[in-house]
Amino acid sequence: MATDAPPIPPLRGTPATATRAGAGSAETRILGQFGIFVGAGYIAYLVITSTYFPAAARVSAAWWSIPSIVIVFAAGITIGIAGIARSVRGINITTTIALLGFLVVIAIWPLAWNGGVIDDSHGLWFVQFNGLPALAAALIWRPPRALLYLVIVVVIAAYDNYLVRTPNVASPLLTEIAFAGGFCLVPVAAALMGVRTARLLDHTRERAYGVARAAASAQAVATERARFNALTHDGVMATLLAAARQGNTPTVTRQANTTVDNLHRLDAEFVVAHDLDARAAAAVIRNGIAEVDQSIPMSVTGTGDVGDTGYAPEVIRTISAAAAEAARNTVRYATPTGRRAQVEFAAGSVTVTVSDTGPGFDTRAVPAHRMGIAVSIHGRMASLHNGTAHIESQPGTGTTVTLGWTTS
Repeated sequence: MATDAPPIPPLRGTPATATRAGAGSAETRILGQFGIFVGAGYIAYLVITSTYFPAAARVSAAWWSIPSIVIVFAAGITIGIAGIARSVRGINITTTIALLGFLVVIAIWPLAWNGGVIDDSHGLWFVQFNGLPALAAALIWRPPRALLYLVIVVVIAAYDNYLVRTPNVASPLLTEIAFAGGFCLVPVAAALMGVRTARLLDHTRERAYGVARAAASAQAVATERARFNALTHDGVMATLLAAARQGNTPTVTRQANTTVDNLHRLDAEFVVAHDLDARAAAAVIRNGIAEVDQSIPMSVTGTGDVGDTGYAPEVIRTISAAAAEAARNTVRYATPTGRRAQVEFAAGSVTVTVSDTGPGFDTRAVPAHRMGIAVSIHGRMASLHNGTAHIESQPGTGTTVTLGWTTS
């Protein structure tokens, strides 16, 4: 079946970082998990390489020895802390500090070298994990920059280690560079692909949500056009035709009054530019639910207690559309006897509850491709400033959808 969907975008078509990713995005989750992994790696290597600190201290100046250990491991461990907090900004900042700190430490080591040598195949402590900072670089940088960083740190670390080891334990420099580069490349490439996959998932999901929103908007336009056409045919034209045939009779008068009232309500619900009072807002919400099923009982409270409080038409239309989607799900899955809706007005706030006693469902098990809840309910309410949507449901206990909006 042919579609209009474009091919999967290349990596450069996706965001470079997750600074704008939401808390529930795949990119945020994968960055958090990788951040924890990197932080744990620094803790592990702190323990493993601690036995190599004295040897490095004997061949290095004091101004380098202690500060370098603090800078490298403290910065690396904070990446894990930011990962636990799922803070994308924190991961970006701590990782940048760790990358620059490690690079500066190994780059200035020759200046701190006192000419001594280490008669041990392990050599300097930082050579043991120079791939870990490069793996961290994969979290915040694009592949070319992350791979370039890997090459730079591997070359510098291998050169430092080559200088300090005695000839009987030293390996050829090019061999050391090739081995270290190949060993570190695998985890770095895995991290790059993991982050890329998460970004593509977020990108694809956002496109799907956009398509669903556009489809919902088109459906709403089509519904309103059909409603207007029906009102024009069944109301205006039928009234004019009856007046032409029957003249000014009581029946025609009642029909004309009904048609005028329907036109006024249509104007009040969908054309007004001024704020709606509580009663008019309730009528819009009631109409949205009735469009789905007129048999759903709806109670309204608070319309006489909010004074002259006005509600923006766009706010009420959005709430009405979300409530209609909740009602549509109720009609689809629940029996008529358990369906009900309630609207509560207070000063500067509206709360709409649509509930049923149907089979219910596990809200955590809703597939990501099911757009009815994600877009038509949560998405619509999220588009409102201070708008909220909460769904309570468990298998066998029915479903309650609560929509809320407040001015502050």
